[in-house]
Amino acid sequence: MFESETLLSPLGDSSMGDDVVGATEARRAQGLPGEWVVFHVGFGTSAFHCGDGRYAWFEDGVGAPSRLFDSLDDWYRGVLRAEYAERYGL
Repeated sequence: MFESETLLSPLGDSSMGDDVVGATEARRAQGLPGEWVVFHVGFGTSAFHCGDGRYAWFEDGVGAPSRLFDSLDDWYRGVLRAEYAERYGL
């Protein structure tokens, strides 16, 4: 991944802040709607919707999503690749 980005895991270490449950609970306490589960943190927060499988980018980390995506591939292109493509020549 890129230097400031972390993909979270269900088996991640909660003391390191890279576990899905801990990150999701922390963002929910800050106002993230309950139907979203966090899977990425870094220069923003990314989550997937439990009900319909959409992916979202939360620029401010909580509240309403800044952008919605229909697939993980669309999310990657619209968030991470858009941010890092020029820097790394992707």
